[in-house]
Amino acid sequence: MSTMNLDGALSAVIRQAVKDELGELRAEVRALAAQVEHLRRSLPAQLFSVQEAAAHLDVSTVTVRRMVKRGDLPYRRLGRSVRVDLAALHPWTDEAVAQAAARARAR
Repeated sequence: MSTMNLDGALSAVIRQAVKDELGELRAEVRALAAQVEHLRRSLPAQLFSVQEAAAHLDVSTVTVRRMVKRGDLPYRRLGRSVRVDLAALHPWTDEAVAQAAARARAR
């Protein structure tokens, strides 16, 4: 077998091994993302007053009330008071899921 054929065969084997490994990792990340989403949904909401939400979002209380009225902010009513669920504003990104998966694997 010539060196050229050997290099080509070796490259093909390496490409296939990487492809297989990436497929397994993608499946693992999808499974972890589903678990994270399930956990996120099962946690109690982090509810903040309008004033606290305004401070976290660096906007005025009037803006928070407008956003609630438009449906731009997830909220709940507790009696007459409005509580904003800030945790629902920050869904997990692919990068955050990958970081959480890396931390979980390191344990």
